[in-house]
Amino acid sequence: MGPVVPTGFTEEQWHEFLEVGFVALPGALTEQETAELLEAAREVSAAMDMNTKRYRVSNAVTRHQAFTRLIDGAQHIGYAYDLYGDQLRLVQSELFIRPPGGRFNAWHFDGPRATPFQVFSPTAPLKIKVGYWLTELGAPGCGNLVHLPGSHRDLGHRAVLGNGSRPGERSLICPPGTITLMNSDVWHRVEPNNSRHDRINLFLSYSPSWIQAYDEHDPEWAAGLPREQRIILRAYHETKHYMRPPAEDLPLFRQRPPTPEPHWDESEEWHKIWRQTEFERHLERRKSGDLA
Repeated sequence: MGPVVPTGFTEEQWHEFLEVGFVALPGALTEQETAELLEAAREVSAAMDMNTKRYRVSNAVTRHQAFTRLIDGAQHIGYAYDLYGDQLRLVQSELFIRPPGGRFNAWHFDGPRATPFQVFSPTAPLKIKVGYWLTELGAPGCGNLVHLPGSHRDLGHRAVLGNGSRPGERSLICPPGTITLMNSDVWHRVEPNNSRHDRINLFLSYSPSWIQAYDEHDPEWAAGLPREQRIILRAYHETKHYMRPPAEDLPLFRQRPPTPEPHWDESEEWHKIWRQTEFERHLERRKSGDLA
């Protein structure tokens, strides 16, 4: 078995994530952790030929050791695991640097557009987007991420067009070292950066292992990573393992106390035992009214 899964959602955070679709965690990173990631971001961007409107580095976890460590970063991985359990997969990692006067984008949601994730899974998001914010967003107009709270629960929001302000929108205001958790079905956009400083952040997106990833990873490179990072990348040779991971990859983590591990007898194969996710347990508590 792997290590105990790091901290994840509190009941209050579950409520906010399911109702609003967005949770901010100021102070999730120490000053040193933030500085190390910021230095790594600048090293990576300096070594690449990029335009001056927006720097976007795809497959960021392969670009610098500091980013590779984030695959199973203890500051956030427990939240993704609470949703997807032992079939957790990193499907995309990106580094963004938005300079003053650079590019901004229009309202959109992540994932497929022709038939969105939300159609198939209206309650559980099929992708969670984790943001690492490395520079200060002290006011609107700094390249801020803007979202429409609760828009993941209303298919009617598919009509949102353009990049203008919308009633009820929220602009992310936060200090460096903040982590955000966003349901990929939430409508969001990026404001222009009218400040004097670059806006620098990372996004790591997770889904169930059977969802097609944006990024591909060299199996040989992945094989040299620590166990949990290797599993979360899912650089499998056999496609069936995305649906049914091999026995040695289960369980990914051990449950947090006091949640017990499932019981099984010798006639059962451990990797075929259904281990409930924390999301399932939360829904059961919510249905029964057993929430503090």
